[in-house]
Amino acid sequence: MLAKREAAGKPSAGPAADRGGDSRDLPGEGMLGRMDTAQAGSPSRYDVAELIGCLQRDGERLAAAAGQAGFAAPVPACPGWQVRDLLKHLGYVHRWAAGYVRDQHKRWVDRLSEAEILAGGPSDEALAAWFRQGHAELVRVLAVHAGDGAGGTAHWRVDSAPGRLAVGRGTGPAECDVTGPATGLYLLLWNRAGLDGLTVSGDASQLAALREHFHVTWG
Repeated sequence: MLAKREAAGKPSAGPAADRGGDSRDLPGEGMLGRMDTAQAGSPSRYDVAELIGCLQRDGERLAAAAGQAGFAAPVPACPGWQVRDLLKHLGYVHRWAAGYVRDQHKRWVDRLSEAEILAGGPSDEALAAWFRQGHAELVRVLAVHAGDGAGGTAHWRVDSAPGRLAVGRGTGPAECDVTGPATGLYLLLWNRAGLDGLTVSGDASQLAALREHFHVTWG
């Protein structure tokens, strides 16, 4: 991962960010926008196959529980949501994530707002099957691509300036260079893990400023 400051000032998510050349507002509202991406622990303890298995089991359990509770039942962990809202939300996210992995997108893929997701989607009669289909496809895609990048090298470049942040693939001169396993770098990019297992060279203050002022949110 390469972090480079393009202008004076601290890196900031600001009111807008550049994802692969597309400037847009950073979403900050909605259920995911209120989630705290706290430190997730050491990247070395993550096992991809185990996580895919957890995703498969938990998705199947959710589908079964939704059938028992009914689509109009409230979801205590998501204030104001009913079961149908949760299934629509997760069903959409599963398809969005599967498309990212399956099609190997290198740039941000735009998505619907939370309001559009909850207002649309399938009818109650088709909702359960629609959710199961999207969940199964995500599990399948992740299993197929679980070994991508093994033994190879990947580069992410982070360019920041006041009010602007761009993340993409690429190499070149930078003020700060972070190297290590892809899992650790990915978690670091999401501000969900520390530097365990990673090597930092160059101006470490650039990375510290990025981690302090940039936080991933969804709306």
